[in-house]
Amino acid sequence: MAECIFNTTKKRINIILPKNTQTQQSIGKQDNQRRTYDIVNYIKSQRIKWLGHVMRKDKTKTIRIVTEWKPTENRKRGKPKIRWIDDVVEDLKTLEIKNWKVKCHNRTEWSKIAEEAD
Repeated sequence: MAECIFNTTKKRINIILPKNTQTQQSIGKQDNQRRTYDIVNYIKSQRIKWLGHVMRKDKTKTIRIVTEWKPTENRKRGKPKIRWIDDVVEDLKTLEIKNWKVKCHNRTEWSKIAEEAD
């Protein structure tokens, strides 16, 4: 009796799910694996794009003032805290980008630099 119920349930499942569903799912997983890339490089690319956006703003805009701000008072001893722009400048150094403050005003050149980071 239990075997009969099992077989009828199995037939119903086969009607609902065609046989090639499994292969379609595995193909989808393979495509997703091919499309994935290094998240660290993606974040670097996005930071560089944002830096270009901020640096093209007028010097009186709050976002630019905050980004370029340097603390004037002495910090506690130990490793100094790193600002966001320091991280991005370090990324630009690893890409061997010099004179980035001038290059960021040219959108096409800056987008190529951001793509290079990705």
